[in-house]
Amino acid sequence: MNSTRKALIAAAVAVLFAAGLIFWQVKGRNAGPVELTAQDMQMLAEDQPAQMRARLAADETARKEFAQDVRRLLAVAEEAAAHGVDRAPDMKRQLEFQKASVIAQYYLEQQGGKAPEITDAEVEEFFKQPINQQKFDQIIADAKSKDPQFANQEIPAEQLAMLKNRLGKIYIAEKKAIDQGFDKKPEVKLQMVLQHARVLAQKYAMDTLKSKMEATDEEVTA
Repeated sequence: MNSTRKALIAAAVAVLFAAGLIFWQVKGRNAGPVELTAQDMQMLAEDQPAQMRARLAADETARKEFAQDVRRLLAVAEEAAAHGVDRAPDMKRQLEFQKASVIAQYYLEQQGGKAPEITDAEVEEFFKQPINQQKFDQIIADAKSKDPQFANQEIPAEQLAMLKNRLGKIYIAEKKAIDQGFDKKPEVKLQMVLQHARVLAQKYAMDTLKSKMEATDEEVTA
């Protein structure tokens, strides 16, 4: 992104922030309040696809809608947390995996072609540790529990090996990233917050809001 476009987005976001349109706190039960600053919103805007960045730079309405979308996401996630969605064991595991994925993705993006590829031998060594093998087994069990049709099928050995290799590389990349302090970077922490919110909001919408939005036969008749 060129410096002119960055300056436009920064100025636009700063105006919204000064007007009080994108400052809020979402009070989590355990982690304390989530606060998004003008700098956070700027990073989010800059991380959008090129077409969206252009809209945000040129269209005040688009900027307001963007801010409101983020606000709604965090609000629904907070509602989900208030109802204990994040305390279910399978959800805790999913949130842990999503966090690992965010950190691993950032590590791989930063390394580019500079770092040696994570080898199959490293993955094999990783899963020799019982706790890591148990983590993989639980992910498969969770997936089966959510899909009865899938639960009754035997996963082909080749497919299972590919999945295990992929997940192993994510967890290994996460560890390498943490060892280098990447998980402490503001942009990574921000993405972790948002991904956490997305997972909770999606689960809450599927399990709770969906039933509220479905019309009964009586309502249809009326």
